[in-house]
Amino acid sequence: MGRHTKIKQLTGPELERFLKAAWDMRSACCDPVIAPSSDHGSALADLNEAIRDAIKKITGKEPEWISRSNRWP
Repeated sequence: MGRHTKIKQLTGPELERFLKAAWDMRSACCDPVIAPSSDHGSALADLNEAIRDAIKKITGKEPEWISRSNRWP
């Protein structure tokens, strides 16, 4: 049985799939009308920030939603 080597970086289709999933998760976090001061609102804001940090680490750039309104490029 052979050993499978995992990729070390997302490229091409994997990167696009990740960015689309991140956008969908971000939309799920930010679309609900929940008071930011509530426990749920705070947790969703934390999740949004974690998604933003992951995108910046992976791509080296701020996510598209930082510079654009709520639309996927």
